Amino acid sequence: MINKKLSIITVCYNAGQTIERTIKSVIAQTYKNIEYVIIDGQSTDTTLDLLESYKNNIAVKVSEKDKGIYDAMNKGISLATGAYILLLNADDYLFSPNAIENMMTAIESQNDEDIFYGNLLMFDEKTGTAKLWKPGPISGKLLYSSSLPHPSTIYKRAIFEQINKFDDTYKIAADYEFYVRAFSFRANFKYLDQLVSVFSYGGVSTSGEYKKLTNDERQRTLLKYFTDTQRLMLRIRVRIKKLFNI
Repeated sequence: MINKKLSIITVCYNAGQTIERTIKSVIAQTYKNIEYVIIDGQSTDTTLDLLESYKNNIAVKVSEKDKGIYDAMNKGISLATGAYILLLNADDYLFSPNAIENMMTAIESQNDEDIFYGNLLMFDEKTGTAKLWKPGPISGKLLYSSSLPHPSTIYKRAIFEQINKFDDTYKIAADYEFYVRAFSFRANFKYLDQLVSVFSYGGVSTSGEYKKLTNDERQRTLLKYFTDTQRLMLRIRVRIKKLFNI
């Protein structure tokens, strides 16, 4: 059985209402070689008290001001010592106790991949409805019209050393920029048909006020990494897929 260390990083700020569920989902994992890193933005609610109560399960805890969520993630990546890294936000949680073991077992048979991603359950707690996101194999078309499920992605640590960490000039879509950047640098992606995490609607990335910013940052990324011709061809392919459902 694979036993390489996985660092799970949770960044948070005033997440007292949700972070305990996140922590419990990590503690419950059957895969035991997990280093749990929590980067807190100097919370003023009950978050720090909760972190203190789980201190024996947290390998690294930092609580200090940061420049935003991606600055906090970069801090966590710098402090992590695992060969692999998963970023699990404080609103989200691992789907089942064997979610990580299933992913790491599947990863064991892969040699050259840099980024592994699975499926994500998107859950709306207000309505009780859920939708399964199965992204499928990586392609320019996929990245042009969508992204990868951030809480269900495991990165080989070395990829952050090769192409740098998240661009913290982005406020909401630096994970998307990182995927496109990695794709443009010909990093190796591997889709694993495993359900990894549950994403809860209601976080920063799903709030209405950030929709325009998200779209603007996505366009900024597409302009940066795809030529005019590439964007035109990808736009045509996406429209053909929608028209003919292929």
